Formats: sequence, structure tokens, C-alpha cells
Amino acid sequence: MDRNIDYWITNGDSLLHQIFMIVMASLYALAWILGVSYKAMNIYCYLVLFPLSSSLLFKGWKKILFIPFSLLFFLIPRYEQISVSLFNSCVDFLNYTAVIYSSDYITMSVYICVLFPVLLYVSLLIFKISKKRLIYLFGSTLVLFCTYMLLIYPNFKMFLIYIENHYL
Repeated sequence: MDRNIDYWITNGDSLLHQIFMIVMASLYALAWILGVSYKAMNIYCYLVLFPLSSSLLFKGWKKILFIPFSLLFFLIPRYEQISVSLFNSCVDFLNYTAVIYSSDYITMSVYICVLFPVLLYVSLLIFKISKKRLIYLFGSTLVLFCTYMLLIYPNFKMFLIYIENHYL
């Protein structure tokens, strides 16, 4: 994956690249806030936090303890080195699947690491929350999606060019 800004600008019109960049930027921001590396934050979110967050769909009050306990990940000795190794293995897996499906790393990342978890959570939420809340959630998501597609999606590339010209 190329970290050159020209690569991101060139592909800025692609919805999958935009999703990838937004998720990547969010992980970098969280890593910066917590004082850990991007790779450690990536592994924490995808291999620890997201799987444990499904516990919020269980019954009982003890379910809320899973998420704070997940922060114990950062107390594992050499968690940064472990994260680098796991991250590299995940990158290898995504590149391998990209070859199988005649795709690329970014596309496979969005499908496997963004869309699959979203579909999994949606399917779990359908059975967990009331119909009224489900309608509100669906409506809110639809409004956000439409807003994104109307305002952000067509201007994303110009935003990247602006950032390059004024901040880089």
C-alpha cells in the first residue's frame, strides 16, 4: 500500500478508497490519543474490541465489563511487537484474498474489515432491539449515508487536494 498522497488523491473518487481512508484516519487518531501505534490500535479494534463488543448484545449488566477489560490488551508484555506480527499476518491474509478474488488490498480490507462487521452487527441488532428503535436506527443511517453521498463523496478528492496544498 502506497502512503504517497498522490496515490490517495488519484483514487479519491473511489467509494471503497474513501471508506478505507476514513477508517484508517480514525484508527490513526485513536492510536494517537491512546499513545500507541497504528498497528496496535488496528489489532486491538479488529481482534479484541469488535469481537468483545458483541457481548453488549447479551442479557444482564455484567456485559458492560467486557469492554473495559478489553483494555487489558495494552498491558500484555510486548503488545506492540505482537501487534506488528499480527498486523503483518492480517495484511498477508488480505493480500492473499485479493489475489484469489482478482482485487486489491484496499478493496478486501473494506469488504472484510468494514462491511462484514457492519452486516454482522446489523443482523444481530435486528433480533436484539425493538422494531421502533430499529426503524430509527435505519432512518438515521439512511440520512447519514445520503448526506455523505451528496456532500462528502463528490468533494472528497478536492478535500484531499486542499489538505495537500495547505498542510503537507
